[in-house]
Amino acid sequence: MIVDCHSHLLPGIDDGSRSSSESAALINELNAVGVDCVVLTPHYYVYEQSVAGFIKSRELSYNKLTALPEARKMRFALGAEVFIIDLLFNLESLEGLNIGNTRYLLAELPPEGRLTEQTLLNLEKLYCNYNMTPIIAHIDRYPYICDIGAAKELRDMGCLIQMNIQSLTRLRGRKKLLKLAENGLIDFFGNDLHRAPFSAENYKRALTKLQKALSAERLDAIKDKSVSLLFE
Repeated sequence: MIVDCHSHLLPGIDDGSRSSSESAALINELNAVGVDCVVLTPHYYVYEQSVAGFIKSRELSYNKLTALPEARKMRFALGAEVFIIDLLFNLESLEGLNIGNTRYLLAELPPEGRLTEQTLLNLEKLYCNYNMTPIIAHIDRYPYICDIGAAKELRDMGCLIQMNIQSLTRLRGRKKLLKLAENGLIDFFGNDLHRAPFSAENYKRALTKLQKALSAERLDAIKDKSVSLLFE
C-alpha cells in the first residue's frame, strides 16, 4: 500500500471532486489500486479567504465525505495545499492548515520558473514564524528543482518532498524524478487527484516503473515513513 499525501477528494470545496458521489467513485478507484491512507489537501489561497473560513468549509465537506459508506475503506488526515506567497506571512497563525496533528504543511510553490531567494526565505519563515515543516508539493511540476542539487538544497533546509506518482507515465522529466527517488530525496507520494475519471491503468504503469527503479525495501520505507509522520 502507498499513502496518498496529496488529494482533492473533498466534495465541492475547490476545483476537486464536484459531489459526494464523485468522491465515492474516486475512493473506490484509489482503494482498488492499493491506496488505503489519504491526506485531504484542498487548495488554500490567502487572497481568497481567511484560515477560519477555509477550515469551516473544509469541515462541512469532510463531514459529507466521511458519511459515505465508501469512506470506511480509508484512513484520512485533513490538511491543505497552501500557496506560498508573501501575503501568507501577514497571518498571525497558520494553525489548521497543517496536516492532522502534525507540524507538516503541504506547500505549493509559485510558478516562477526558478527557486528564488524570496521563495527560500518564505519556506524558512514557515519554520521560524509558525513552527511548520514544509512538504514541497508535486516536485514534478517544477523542473528547476527536479535535480539532485536543488532537491538536496531543499532537504538541507529541512523541507520534505512529495512527488505525483502518475508523473512517471510521462517521458519528460521521468529519469530525473526516478533519480531523486533512487537517491532517497522523495519522501511522499501522491496522486494530486482532483476529479473523475481516475486512470487506474496509468497509476499501475507508473507504480511499475517505480518498483523497477526502487527496491521493495525502499518503497516500504517510504510508505512506513508516510504513515508514521502523517497518521500516527
